[in-house]
Amino acid sequence: MLVIRLKRIGKKHQPSYRIVVSEKHKDTRGDYLEKLGFYNPRAKPRIVQLNEERIKYWLSQGAQVSDTVYNLLVDAHIVPGPKRKAVHLKKKVKKEEKGEETGEKEVSTENKEVKEEEKTSSEKIEESEKQEKEQSKEGGEKENNSEKQKDE
Repeated sequence: MLVIRLKRIGKKHQPSYRIVVSEKHKDTRGDYLEKLGFYNPRAKPRIVQLNEERIKYWLSQGAQVSDTVYNLLVDAHIVPGPKRKAVHLKKKVKKEEKGEETGEKEVSTENKEVKEEEKTSSEKIEESEKQEKEQSKEGGEKENNSEKQKDE
């Protein structure tokens, strides 16, 4: 599968890009089939040079376009349509003092209920047997305590 994408060139901390056609699974720093243009985002205004004929040719041959290159092509009116979201950032979770704490407690109780539902019947039987043993131990301790009080 062919892809039209950016290949980084330039010095350290001074990026500029070539717009190239390459195989999708090849390294972006490696070999490419054809150079289609140039993009310098640091210049004011941005410098974008595109070979429109060759870009249309490669698109007709089934080449896919990366999100950033697609947005450059939309700006140059080579490809019609809205821009794509090129950078997908994760949202930072803000913790509110009281609101989040209660929310976390509710979630944790729901998780416990779900975990209990997922338990098999044998696990439930084992749990009930453990609880009965604990109750009988507690009951035995109470009887021993009451006998000691009577002796005194």
